[in-house]
Amino acid sequence: MGSETVRDKLKALRESYIKSLPLKLNDADDIYGRIKDGAHSDADIANMHRLVHSI
Repeated sequence: MGSETVRDKLKALRESYIKSLPLKLNDADDIYGRIKDGAHSDADIANMHRLVHSI
């Protein structure tokens, strides 16, 4: 097994989250636009819930 410490694992997890955040926010913005315009699907609602919950 590797010698990666808990601190190293947390740092990697934090960096991964930070890298994923812009895409998640962009996706949420796109879905919100469809919801606001009334052009959304049930899947959009479910995806928005998932995105917001993951942020």
